[in-house]
Amino acid sequence: MAENHAGLKRSFQNSSPVKIDHTPPVVKALEVNVKEMDVNETEMGLTREKIFATWSVSDVESDIQYCTCSIGKIVVIS
Repeated sequence: MAENHAGLKRSFQNSSPVKIDHTPPVVKALEVNVKEMDVNETEMGLTREKIFATWSVSDVESDIQYCTCSIGKIVVIS
């Protein structure tokens, strides 16, 4: 049974079993490189950084489909 904030209810059922994963994924081979670039277009001495990240993730219990990494407001999907 599901109910929203307006009090509307809906009953549903699933014919296949629901799998609940109790273990966290394992992150391996994490590598991060930061490259600083000069973007001095206006004589202000501005720099910009590029961040390169790679990793490997596995979770034998749930067989995850994707993993995300976020740095500030930037989200990278692998």
